[in-house]
Amino acid sequence: MPDLTGYFCVAANNRSRERRSRFRKLVRHPKLRASIIERQRSILRRSSKSIWE
Repeated sequence: MPDLTGYFCVAANNRSRERRSRFRKLVRHPKLRASIIERQRSILRRSSKSIWE
């Protein structure tokens, strides 16, 4: 295994903070959340149709 340099735990912590902050945005904005969920559902419906056709 090569020598590791840098602050990997700090980088991992920053990435998890970014993920959580995006989630909070969806909690704060219910219309945005509903819009995103509906868009994902429509994409899933379209992709499942193309798989089975």
